[in-house]
Amino acid sequence: MLFRKHYYKDVFDDPDEVAIETEPGDLTVHDGRMWHRVAQSPLVGPASRRRVMYVPIIAGRYEPKTAASSTPFYLRFLHLVK
Repeated sequence: MLFRKHYYKDVFDDPDEVAIETEPGDLTVHDGRMWHRVAQSPLVGPASRRRVMYVPIIAGRYEPKTAASSTPFYLRFLHLVK
């Protein structure tokens, strides 16, 4: 996954992607560490707004980020796709 697509740049449909279509009120759960994206809504205005609630699942010792925290590995290459 790391080098197959240009994340944040490659916005075209991919035959290997899995689409999960939801209805209002549906709940989807996924691992936030995996790459994911949301297609543009066919609706406009207030009807197009999505409501998202993040519920962190902490595994292991609690280690909150600080100003001294290191940058995640994958973000060190962000300058290459801009």
